[in-house]
Amino acid sequence: MSLLASINNSLSGLGVAQRSIELLSNNVSNASNPTYVRETAAVTARFGGGVEVASVERFVDRFLAAKRIDARGESAAAETTAQTRQRLEDIVAGADEAARLDTLLAGFRSDVARAAAAPSDPVLRRSLVTSADRLARRLNEMSGLLSELRSALDARYADLSNDLTTKLGTLASLNRTIVTTAYDTGALRTLEDRRDAVVTEIAGLLPVTRFDRESRDIALFAGQGRRLFDLEAARVDARTGQGGTSLFLDGTSVDQEIAGGELGALRALRDEAIPAIRDGLDAIAGELAAAVNAAHAAGVSAAARETWTAGYAFEEFQSVDLGATSFLLRDDKGRVIAQLDFPPGTMVHDRTGLRAALASKVDPDGVPYLTVSRDAGKMAIGIDPASRARGLSLEMTSRGDGPGLKQALHLDDLFVGAGGADSFAFELRMAAQAGDPPRATLRVAGAPERFASLVGREIALPGAIDGSIVLRRVIAWDQTTETATLDRGWDGAVPLPGTRVRAFMPSAATIAVRMDLLSDPSRLATGMVDAATGLVGEIAGGTGDGRALERLAAGLDATRAIAGDPAGRRASLAAMVRDQLAEAAGANGDAQASRAEAAAIENSLGQQFGSLSGVNVDEEMAQLILLQNAYAASARVLSTIGDLFQRLLQV
Repeated sequence: MSLLASINNSLSGLGVAQRSIELLSNNVSNASNPTYVRETAAVTARFGGGVEVASVERFVDRFLAAKRIDARGESAAAETTAQTRQRLEDIVAGADEAARLDTLLAGFRSDVARAAAAPSDPVLRRSLVTSADRLARRLNEMSGLLSELRSALDARYADLSNDLTTKLGTLASLNRTIVTTAYDTGALRTLEDRRDAVVTEIAGLLPVTRFDRESRDIALFAGQGRRLFDLEAARVDARTGQGGTSLFLDGTSVDQEIAGGELGALRALRDEAIPAIRDGLDAIAGELAAAVNAAHAAGVSAAARETWTAGYAFEEFQSVDLGATSFLLRDDKGRVIAQLDFPPGTMVHDRTGLRAALASKVDPDGVPYLTVSRDAGKMAIGIDPASRARGLSLEMTSRGDGPGLKQALHLDDLFVGAGGADSFAFELRMAAQAGDPPRATLRVAGAPERFASLVGREIALPGAIDGSIVLRRVIAWDQTTETATLDRGWDGAVPLPGTRVRAFMPSAATIAVRMDLLSDPSRLATGMVDAATGLVGEIAGGTGDGRALERLAAGLDATRAIAGDPAGRRASLAAMVRDQLAEAAGANGDAQASRAEAAAIENSLGQQFGSLSGVNVDEEMAQLILLQNAYAASARVLSTIGDLFQRLLQV
C-alpha cells in the first residue's frame, strides 16, 4: 500500500470515527428522553479506498414499534375503564353502609313489618313513609350521579375528538417537513422522533394501523380501514346529537368502529356500561313501585277523604270493570253508611264512561252520590256536595283479586313518578291497529330494546285534550319486527310519527313517595275490606287492621319475573339489588385487573423497545472507547507517515 493510500485510509477513518463519536455523544445526552431513538452510522467502503459514513439511521424495530402502538391504545382504554368502573361501583355501593341500596331496602321492609304489627301506631306509620322516601331518594341520587358521570364522559369524548384534530394537524405538518428534508441531517431524525411520539399519542385515543413508505411518508388508518391520515389528515367532526357526541371521519360516523383507545373506552362506558346500570336501577324502581302500589291500592286507610285525584291527567286509561270495585261512604267514625256496587262487566276506560257510570248511582233525591271532574288538569272522583253523601268520606276498595279502579287511575299509589325523559321516553316511529277487537301496534325510535322491558306495563300518549294523556298496556313485544302490541285499539285518530310516548312507571330518576302521604302518613293504606262479611254498618279499614301492610310485605318478598329479561329469570327485589351491587363490584374488579395487565404489557414492550432502539449508556460508552482507539490508531498512522516524510526531507 502506498503512503498516499495509507494517508487516505487514515483520514477517512478519522472522519468516520469523529462522526460516530458525535452520534454516540448525542445518544448519551438523550438517554433519558423516552421519545428518542438511538442513532447509528452506516459505514461503507469508499471507492478508491477508505471508508465513509453512508447514512445515519434511527435504530427502529418496526414490528415491535407496531406492537407498542397497539399496547398504548389498550393501556389507555384500560386506564379509562378502570377509573370509571371504580366510580360506578362507588355510585352503586354508596358512600357508606347506611347509604347502600340493599340496606335501605331491608330497612323499608323491616318498617313495613313493624307497622303491620301495630298499624294504629302513628310513629311506625311515619317511620315507614320516611323509610320509603329515603329509598326513593337514594335511587334518585344514584340515577343523578350516573347522568352526571355520563355527561362528564361525553364531554371528555368531545374534548378528545377535538384533540384528535389538533394531533392530526401536528402530524401533517411534521410529515410534510420530513418528506421534504434532505437525508442524513440531525433535524430530520429529530422530526421523525417527534412524529413517532405524535403517532403514539393518537394511538392512545383510538386504535390505528401505520404504514411506512419508501419516501419516509406514513399513513394511518382507523376503524374499518377508515383513512385517518394519508398525505393529509381526515376531517374530524365531533357532532352533538340526542345520544351525545359522535365522532365523524370525513363525514362518516365511526363511533361503532372504535373498539379501543381512550375514545373507544369512553364510548363503551357512555353508551353501554352506564345505560346497563341505569336499566338495572330503573327495573328495581319499577318493580318496587309495582309491588308496593299494588298492595297499597288494594288496601284502605282510616283517613277521611272526600276526593280522590288521579296521579296523571287521564282522558283514557286501561279498561277496568267497575263490578270489581266498591265505593264506600263512611262517617267520621269510619262506619260504612252506604256501599255503591256495580254489576260485574260494567267496563269503563275513559273519563266520559266513568262519569256516566257513576251518575247512575243516585241518592233518594235523585242526585248522583259521586262526580267526576278535573282537578288541576287531572281526573278527580269525589262526593257530590249536592247529594245526601255530603259530609261523608269516600273510600274505594277492590271486591276481587285486583286493585281495580284505584290502580287503573293511580289514585292511591305510594310511589309515583312516570318514566324520566332520558330513561323511559320514546318517539313514535309507526302506529297502526288491526284485528277484531282491534289491537294497537307501534314501533318506537331511539332505544326499542328498552321498550321490550315494558311488557305488562303501561305507556302514556298525549290525549285529545291539552294536558291529558291516554293510557295503554303493552301486552306483547316482537323482537324481530321491534313491534309492540297494546291491550286495545286507538279509539280515535292513530297517533302520528314523532309523537312522544312515555312509560307509565317510575324510573330510578323519578320515583318518589306521594307528597300527601309524606305530609300525612295517616293516609297510608293499612287495612283490607272483606266483602264477604258485609260492609254496610261496619267499620271499614279500622286503624287496628294491618292486612294491607302484610300484603305489602309479601309483595316485597315475592319472586317476580324480571321484565324484559331474555332468560326469563325470576327474582325478588332484594336479589335484584344484590345482583346490581355484585355486577358493579365484579366489573370494577375485572377492570382493575385489566388495567394492571395492560400496563404490564405496555411496560414490557417499552423495555424491549428500549433495549433495541433506546440508549444504553454502558454500551454507548464501551463503543465510544472503541471509536477513540480507532481514532487514535488512525492518528498514529498519520503521525508515523508524517515522521517518515520528515526523515525523507532530511536525507
